[in-house]
Amino acid sequence: MFAAAVAFPVFAQRAVNTPAIEELQDRIAAVQLPLHSAATPRYVELGFEVTKHGRSKRVRVLDASAGLERAGEKHFTQLVAGRMFRPIMKDGVFPDSVPVVVRYHYP
Repeated sequence: MFAAAVAFPVFAQRAVNTPAIEELQDRIAAVQLPLHSAATPRYVELGFEVTKHGRSKRVRVLDASAGLERAGEKHFTQLVAGRMFRPIMKDGVFPDSVPVVVRYHYP
């Protein structure tokens, strides 16, 4: 079972470190891997856990577009590994960790 994204109250949104998330998205978008034609959509689907402290752990590639080599998979997992994310609250408490799946599209 995977956690659903829940809107945070306004006071919590101000405390979110959005520049770090935007930086991560920019770095993923800037990846230039020699794969296949630009007409074919390219993506990597990553599964990881977000701890109650907001750290990502156990990052792994779940799915990827055809042609992504092992070096590309390693690159994407390293981009996410150890990054900070907003902790997910369930029923008013922060569980030790919550599984998350994200699909990143890249050029």
